[in-house]
Amino acid sequence: MAPSSGRSVCPGSDSGCRLSQQRNPGGGCRRPTGPREDPPDMDKSPVPRPSRPQSLPSRASGSGEVDKLGARLRAYGYSENDLRALDAFRRSYASAYEYTVGVIRDELRVAPTGRPAKSTSAIRDKLHRSSTRLSQMQDIAGCRLVVGNRRQQDALVARITELFPGSTVVDRRERPSNGYRAVHVIVWLQDKAVEVQVRTEPQHAWAEYAEKLADTIDPALKYGSGPENQRSILHALSTVAHFVEQIELEVEGQHQQFAAALAEVARKLADLHKE
Repeated sequence: MAPSSGRSVCPGSDSGCRLSQQRNPGGGCRRPTGPREDPPDMDKSPVPRPSRPQSLPSRASGSGEVDKLGARLRAYGYSENDLRALDAFRRSYASAYEYTVGVIRDELRVAPTGRPAKSTSAIRDKLHRSSTRLSQMQDIAGCRLVVGNRRQQDALVARITELFPGSTVVDRRERPSNGYRAVHVIVWLQDKAVEVQVRTEPQHAWAEYAEKLADTIDPALKYGSGPENQRSILHALSTVAHFVEQIELEVEGQHQQFAAALAEVARKLADLHKE
């Protein structure tokens, strides 16, 4: 579902950056709309930026062999050599990931969190769940940023797309994936995609709760299956969070209070499932 859920706190808004204290079935790709608002400032001290990967082949180069590997993995007809090849393939995303995170840190002064590459088991699971070709999998490497509200989300997405020309935007806010709402920016560095998730606090609170439900009850809940009652709860929470975000609140603090309240409800619900 998402990269690591650890929190990094940045003034002005989590497995992402949290500003101010604070996946694309049917969604399509489009640029976000809405008023432009610069993300809150962070510490202005210089941050070393990794060099841009130069040795990666073009996006189409070598995809045939990669997709043959993916087909063997999907059909369970793989060997130990295939597993080693998959491990080498996923590790090849490290430089693209580090460069992307470095640019975001340097230019936007925010601290994304995430992981340079999915585990081999997570990649195999996704191949079994979907028809996506291995060479076209867009979330092998990914990071996350969390902001306070929709205006900040739109502004941050706009800044990221400016920094990475040719990137695409997957907006899951109006057409969520099994309740999951966020905006994903897919940064392409030649043949490597790095997924940058940008969530608001309510969107992130929902995603954290969904992850905990999947961990404690049924992993299928992350993909729209699993027990009906838990799926109904997730759907209802997602709808409520989206409705509140649609309301133009005159007092910014009210939005932050709701985000904090939703996060607390999600934590308490998760604790109940642990008992």
